[in-house]
Amino acid sequence: MKKSLSIILMVSLLVFLFSGISVAATHITFGTGSPGGTYYPLGGAMADLWTKLLKAEGIEVTAESTAASVENSRLVGSGEIQIGMAMSSVSFKAYKGEVDPFKGTPQPILGLFSMYPAPQ
Repeated sequence: MKKSLSIILMVSLLVFLFSGISVAATHITFGTGSPGGTYYPLGGAMADLWTKLLKAEGIEVTAESTAASVENSRLVGSGEIQIGMAMSSVSFKAYKGEVDPFKGTPQPILGLFSMYPAPQ
């Protein structure tokens, strides 16, 4: 009887202690482009959709206006933003350190997906 009561009290205490713990919200900054370009409205819509889909997990995504591909590669590489839109050719050259301002300094970035065809 004493053992059962101890177990019940211990479980109750643990439930009580952990019931007030909530998952801290995670904020993700999504670098887009200038408000007059294609990246900004597309990135804004994507950020809104991701926030809606990931709200239950406590994740919020905010689109931020930037100078687009090169700046987003720099911002992601430095950890200032978590996701950034960029042309694949710019991302590849930034990753390899072959484009200004990254000459000789490869960036620690990773591609997620291709958004739309952009022949060059």
